[in-house]
Amino acid sequence: MEREKHMLDNSLRTVPAGENTRGVGVMRSVHRSLVLLAVLSMPVHAQPSLTVTAGGAGSLNAIPGDTIGLNVDMSGLATELAVSASYEVGFSAAGLQYDTYQWTLPMATGAGDDLSIPALASLPLVVTDTVFGGAGSPIDVHFDNFTSAGGVGNGTLTTMTLRVPIDFPSPSTVTIDIVPGDFVFSDSPFAETPAAGAAFALNVSGAAAVIDVALRAVETPTAPEEGTLPTGVTETCLGGDVFIEVWVSEIDGGTEGIAGGSVDLLFNTTATSATAIDHGGVFTSGTSGTIDNIAGLVNDVGGATLTAGRGVAPNWALLARVSMNTSATGLATFSMTHGAFSFALAGGMPPLANANVDVTETLVLNVVGVDDGNGCTSDVCNADGTVSHADTTPPGQCCAPLTGILTPIDDGDACTSDVCNADGTVSHTDTTPPGQCCDPLTGILTPIDDMIACTLDACDTLTGQVTHSPDDAACDDLNTCTTDTCDPATGCINRSVIYDLDLSNTIDLGDFALFAPHFATFTGDPAYLACADFYFDGVIEAADVSFFGAALGLLCDDPAIPLPDAAHTPPLPCPAAGPPLAPTPELGDSFLRVRALVSMSSSKSGTAERLSRSRTGWARVGDEFVVEIWVRMFGSAPAGVTGGTVDVLVDPALATLTGATVDPNFVMFAMGDFDPKSGVVSGVGGATLDGNVAVDEWVRFATVRLEAVGAGLLGIEVAPGTMPFSEYSVGSVDADSVFMHDARITIEDRRSHGLQR
Repeated sequence: MEREKHMLDNSLRTVPAGENTRGVGVMRSVHRSLVLLAVLSMPVHAQPSLTVTAGGAGSLNAIPGDTIGLNVDMSGLATELAVSASYEVGFSAAGLQYDTYQWTLPMATGAGDDLSIPALASLPLVVTDTVFGGAGSPIDVHFDNFTSAGGVGNGTLTTMTLRVPIDFPSPSTVTIDIVPGDFVFSDSPFAETPAAGAAFALNVSGAAAVIDVALRAVETPTAPEEGTLPTGVTETCLGGDVFIEVWVSEIDGGTEGIAGGSVDLLFNTTATSATAIDHGGVFTSGTSGTIDNIAGLVNDVGGATLTAGRGVAPNWALLARVSMNTSATGLATFSMTHGAFSFALAGGMPPLANANVDVTETLVLNVVGVDDGNGCTSDVCNADGTVSHADTTPPGQCCAPLTGILTPIDDGDACTSDVCNADGTVSHTDTTPPGQCCDPLTGILTPIDDMIACTLDACDTLTGQVTHSPDDAACDDLNTCTTDTCDPATGCINRSVIYDLDLSNTIDLGDFALFAPHFATFTGDPAYLACADFYFDGVIEAADVSFFGAALGLLCDDPAIPLPDAAHTPPLPCPAAGPPLAPTPELGDSFLRVRALVSMSSSKSGTAERLSRSRTGWARVGDEFVVEIWVRMFGSAPAGVTGGTVDVLVDPALATLTGATVDPNFVMFAMGDFDPKSGVVSGVGGATLDGNVAVDEWVRFATVRLEAVGAGLLGIEVAPGTMPFSEYSVGSVDADSVFMHDARITIEDRRSHGLQR
């Protein structure tokens, strides 16, 4: 059937010139019926309708020069789709320009099944009866299309783009109606005709601007006289000359250029008067213009040119400039009306109607006096027409604006505050500057502050003498980690218990657990803790971690403890047992399990929801196997494991240690040693800043690699390392709350049967 359709299509594509296209629809309906005879007949649906709209409205107001879009909308369908459409759009009058059209997909535009007349390739065209239907035929546009890929439902079927020419009759109304032809829908193989909606009304009124005329005030004549429209000034100085320039531009989209024309320039005579007319170098032929300062009019100022293309948008061309003299301050207003010599475009075009030339622009120019009447300023008229008033009052003097008389501001009394008032008078107030002690006899000022921050400084106002008394309270740095005293000679001494946040006398991972919650905070942050700011710079950051790591494992009074810089005092002897300096929540019912698992290879994942209950396995002599140490916090509301260390002990007669690694979760401060001869891995472990590690799941802590060297039952003992485990924000986990689970492996001489998991 598709092949038959295309054959019939080709026979219908050519319509003889002058033939009314309304007859084409009959042949196409036969064609479409033949194509779709094989379609299963469906129940008859309601009759759809076609309507011409503009954005859903049945009418539109436009002016000459406007471009408009029209829709042919289809409504009344249920689920059926139009697979073939034929209809005409009629115009009650000729003259509109038909630019383009677009079918709604899946109906293709301009393709082989699109038999619309005129065809897309022949657009744009002006709507006339001789173009579309032959002389005397209805003025219409024929639309015809077919699709085999679905169809079009309710909504826009076709869009049309029309343009109202500049010379279109105005006012006028063009009625645009629709004449439905044959349609074939997806639920029936037979052609039918939709209903026609109400006609569309295009109301054309007014006139389009073809030439725009602009006014600009400039201090110096604009050059060049064709190109970008100058910015102009809005202010000018009294007594000088300013130029009012008249600029023109063709804005209708054409490229002919402006041949010439004239305007009447009107101005108020209270502030300015015209002195000369300059026609510039563009419109030099037939120049005109007369000055009437009594009426405030420059009559018929303009000219013409024999050169095409002048003043085509976006460019502007100077028509004329009028020299104006400023005679009084105030607002000078300028406006335009149409002159006696009409504007015209180049290329032999007729004169334009006044409605096509926009002369509505006005200009307001503020004429200002140079002298501001202030005896304390220097008044200058600037090149851009503005006036500047620079203060000429010498330093230390007070100037009276009305007279210009200068008065010294300083009365020579160092105990007074001397002020120059706006009216030029000077006032002297006895206000000794803050922080100074003033001798009223000599005026000598003595600083009250001796630069020792912890002393109480007092000024005896009768003698001008200052006293200083030490005050320990002034040394309070609001840091609970320091002891604060005042030394009258050197100032405050704030001694810190460096790094030992839990006052255990040892810098260990319990301190790091108290440090971790405050990482990446700064002064002012509620989570900021001063005694965790080891670098004393107001930010708890990587530098603090670095200094802590260098001190890890040392006693709090060890002289080897690194300090951020020489400005900070060395640590005091370790304090007596007492509460930690950092806020510490109760441990509650939290406890830690440390479990050893043996396997022939490392686990693929470093986390697990649960672990195998078996802690035994089998291997044969010569096999390599691993012991993984896993950790997890338990309890009603546990925090994460911040870090720790373990010792792993094996019998060197049965297995040789080949290596040990810390899991990436605890790679910070990674540590540990192993001795293959003794079979001991000591202090393997590390730390993390993450507060959620090993809370809801098992997390691999470390991995020990071994090689079976002797037959027997190998016990793998896990014991606490030198650094105890710590809980995030809590500190070191009590030894009674840490449960270590050993493992074992049977090593045989015979072939290994593998490990039980």
